[in-house]
Amino acid sequence: MFYACNAQGGRAAMRYSIDAPLAMAYVPMQVWRNLYSARDALAQGTLFSELNLPFLGREGLRSVC
Repeated sequence: MFYACNAQGGRAAMRYSIDAPLAMAYVPMQVWRNLYSARDALAQGTLFSELNLPFLGREGLRSVC
């Protein structure tokens, strides 16, 4: 179950449909540039500085209703 914002600014519980179609992902090739040092990569959790993105919390939403 997940929550989505409704038109009134509240949160509504949603359920996933078993009959939902499968999705196709587009994943571009990672280019080897702007690399962290080994020490920084371990601290950041990625070798690629371009992949070091902020964690937005649940459901990838920047703000909660």
